[in-house]
Amino acid sequence: MAEQIKKQIPGQPVTELAKALTGERNASGSQVHGEQQASGYEDDPEHTLFSQERQVWLAAVDALGLSPHARVLDLGAGTGALLAALKAQGLAAVGLEPSAIMIEQGLVLHPELKATDFKHGDASAMTSEDGMFDLIVSR
Repeated sequence: MAEQIKKQIPGQPVTELAKALTGERNASGSQVHGEQQASGYEDDPEHTLFSQERQVWLAAVDALGLSPHARVLDLGAGTGALLAALKAQGLAAVGLEPSAIMIEQGLVLHPELKATDFKHGDASAMTSEDGMFDLIVSR
């Protein structure tokens, strides 16, 4: 995927392209979300995980034949809609989200999630201490 992006926009680093595609960022590079934006995040059809889409995601993950203990990273988890669905399937899923407000809202919207189900930060700051993942998803 990264190579495909590089071919589409030669010379532009993938991380810079990702920042440009995902919206406003603060000085540390984390996406900026206000409390009002976070509270209505899943009301926006673009961010709502409708039943049909949820089923497709879960079927696609199931088709991969991952072990029951597979570790899944939801990159840019937002308020955790996909993360909650993955965890409900019994997967050891973690949501990586750069906005603390989005994580807080996710814990309200999805009471089945715990704070430990989220990691605050972005992919560029992940280290080997964060562990390895069998699958990375992002929607």
